[in-house]
Amino acid sequence: MAAAIKSKTGRISGYERALPYLLLVPAFFIAGVVLIYPLLNGLRLSFTDYSLIKPSYTWIGFQNFKTIFSDPVYWEVFLNSIFIIFSSVAVQLLLGLAIALLLNKHIPLRGLFRSSVFIIWIIPLMVVSLLWMIIFNSEFGILNYVLKEIGLLGKFIPWLGKPWAAKSALIIVQGWRGIPFFMVMILAGLQTIPKDITDAATIDGANSVQRFFVIMLPFISHIVVLSALLSIVRLFQDITLIYILTNGGPMYATTTLAIHVYKEAFTTYQMGRAASIGVTWLIFLFILAIFYIRMVSKNEVQK
Repeated sequence: MAAAIKSKTGRISGYERALPYLLLVPAFFIAGVVLIYPLLNGLRLSFTDYSLIKPSYTWIGFQNFKTIFSDPVYWEVFLNSIFIIFSSVAVQLLLGLAIALLLNKHIPLRGLFRSSVFIIWIIPLMVVSLLWMIIFNSEFGILNYVLKEIGLLGKFIPWLGKPWAAKSALIIVQGWRGIPFFMVMILAGLQTIPKDITDAATIDGANSVQRFFVIMLPFISHIVVLSALLSIVRLFQDITLIYILTNGGPMYATTTLAIHVYKEAFTTYQMGRAASIGVTWLIFLFILAIFYIRMVSKNEVQK
């Protein structure tokens, strides 16, 4: 490229050297407006007592962080977030992996089945939430009816009315929603495995379980970890599904950090405190990202 933009004298002028960087300016400007400024502004607000019900605010340092860390509700919400999100990702991973392994084989109507599973991913969250709200209804929901008919229930369970049941319902819905994402990612990884390797392992007498753990899993491990990290980040930001299904209840049983931030900001109008909760949430996700980067770097070095 350098040869293509050389001047007549054979040398690259200063303008030509700067041109690639000048072309990046619009992208950096948009990223700054959309990403960097809101991040820095939220960090600044976390050190103030800013509220939507008063016009002015003052710098209070780490007072917001002291308040939330001494609040038992915050720790309940934080643990809820960890338990619900990681459990949901585990469900997504296991079922998505199982379906990907099935679709990696030559089965009848494989393309139709793959498309039908992926439809789950493209259904709007609002529709998903309303459908599952009907399914979990304690009076006429189909889930209670089916479980009672097959003898697993003696009486109907208020799925969205009891803490343990509401958490279970939320894990089921979020797990079901994310299955197609893991299915597509893992299936793409499985199809990159050289067939010669699996054929050689089969000839040597390795069964399907041995081939999976010795050959397939090492090949797709980085895809699995990346998919899990992306799903964790996405679920940490999910408000729509939880807000419609349970509104964070009963009590704080299904309140995650995203719902807690929303309520602090737009119910109690404490924007400064909401921003401080968001900062702790950001730090946690940042630690997860560092963990992933170190894991990938370690694997690359070993290769």
